[in-house]
Amino acid sequence: MKLRPMKTEYELLKELAVDAHRKMNICGGTILQHQLYLHIKASGKHQEVHEEYPVPLVKKNSRKKHKQDILIIDGENVIGINSKGASFNNTNSYTSELNDAILFKQSLQALFPDKKVTYMFLKEKYVRGKGKTSKYDQFHDDGFPVYNTEDYINEHYGDYQSVQRGREQQMVDGFKDAFRGDYDNLLQVLDPRRVPVVKPSRTGRQNDMDAL
Repeated sequence: MKLRPMKTEYELLKELAVDAHRKMNICGGTILQHQLYLHIKASGKHQEVHEEYPVPLVKKNSRKKHKQDILIIDGENVIGINSKGASFNNTNSYTSELNDAILFKQSLQALFPDKKVTYMFLKEKYVRGKGKTSKYDQFHDDGFPVYNTEDYINEHYGDYQSVQRGREQQMVDGFKDAFRGDYDNLLQVLDPRRVPVVKPSRTGRQNDMDAL
């Protein structure tokens, strides 16, 4: 059996950087969505709050179901929330994304025919009239409310910083998973001012076991 050659220092660091970027940045929108869901649900202000709720599409396209980021059910009202991070994706035309939003709202209405359905966007760092977010101005003008995520949470649920802290911790945990090594030692290398964590030696632990 031929053994693979050991990876170079560059290859190891590149692999770590790619994995950390994927778990901390690329997954950032999903992490924000999850923390928003937890915060809204924990508020106790709604009868039901769901995440990634499966909604059968009334018009079949490339998929049969749409997973609604956050779904709120309150008596006769249903709110579908599409959570968007701060990044911008201009690969799809506005017409295409508008058609998706219309389809998702129609599908929610078909699933809850006796309820009033609202389909809205929570967009991180959204400012109406700002060039980069002009697409969301159009959504709002076409009947799909758009709100700045932080402002909306502070107004309706309070303490957006709790959401941000949970988000940061989940991202840190993701980096720890990516690192798979002596995380405390890595932090000290990045910032020598950090106090090193003294871990018990294997011998010390064995002596403790022997004493039992």
